[in-house]
Amino acid sequence: MTKHKRFPMPLIGLVLLLASSILACETSPQPELVHYASEEFGYTVDYPQGWDLVQLSANEIVIGPPDSKYDQVQISAKPGEPRIGLLPESVIAGSIEVNLQEFFGRLGATDLNVSKNELVSGKWDWVVAFTFVHQGTPLEGEMLIKETESMYYSLTVISISGADWPEGQAVVDSFRLVQ
Repeated sequence: MTKHKRFPMPLIGLVLLLASSILACETSPQPELVHYASEEFGYTVDYPQGWDLVQLSANEIVIGPPDSKYDQVQISAKPGEPRIGLLPESVIAGSIEVNLQEFFGRLGATDLNVSKNELVSGKWDWVVAFTFVHQGTPLEGEMLIKETESMYYSLTVISISGADWPEGQAVVDSFRLVQ
């Protein structure tokens, strides 16, 4: 006759509680999303309801939580012919780094450090990762660039927590071209 091992009831209850907690985390309600579409520039993006969207110019927006001074996603779209793949990578990388230095310098930022500035494949054509200090606050950023035959798109994510800001990454991941 085979003996069956008996487990104490508290242990079984603990396992069931843990399993239900894991399932509850996976099915917890996601925030309502606002869908933004730029018909003029041919893209869409989704962001959490309650966040601010500020139109900086006809072709540039900033999206971020209202309670954060620094966490933001900036999207820029400009007409233009593709350059990535036509110009040497060193020229593109150098131009991007100079532009970042000038832009953040005008804002009073210091200690810009570009740790990645390279051609990539997939959804994006180029990626730049960087850190800088603004008003004593260390910040992390990432710029993602996509070119089409007639448009240049850049999405810049800036955050105090850097890559550990999943809400900002979700906004970037929702970016779609609709041309």
